[in-house]
Formats: sequence, structure tokens, C-alpha cells
Amino acid sequence: MFTKEDYHMNQNSMYKTILVIGATSGIGKIITKEITTNMNIVSVARNQNKLNSLASELNNDATLLTIQANYI
Repeated sequence: MFTKEDYHMNQNSMYKTILVIGATSGIGKIITKEITTNMNIVSVARNQNKLNSLASELNNDATLLTIQANYI
């Protein structure tokens, strides 16, 4: 979760936030892996183990928040 301090710090930087739904496979995974430089990424998927694996594959240029959720 982002704090008030994070908001003010990011407000003055070039960082942008992207939300990727279905981030552990297909196009969602490709987007998450390719668009990582200077980005905050919120990745949503059904499988927490796959989200953890994806997080370990990314380089350190991105800030990644993973959310496990079942879709309705």
C-alpha cells in the first residue's frame, strides 16, 4: 500500500503506474515483463504462486504490487 510520503515522492518523479489484469499469462505477462522501466506496476491475477514467480523475474527498475483475486 502506498503511503502519503510515497505519493509526494512519486508526484515529483517521472514514475507512472500501470494496472495489469491477468498478469501471469499471455498478453498480461508480456506487458508486465516488457514495460518495467521507471514504472509502478499493479499486477492482478488468480494464482499467487505465479504472481510471486513473475515478481522474481522482473528487474529492479519497477515497483511491483501483486494482488491475488478471483474474478467474477
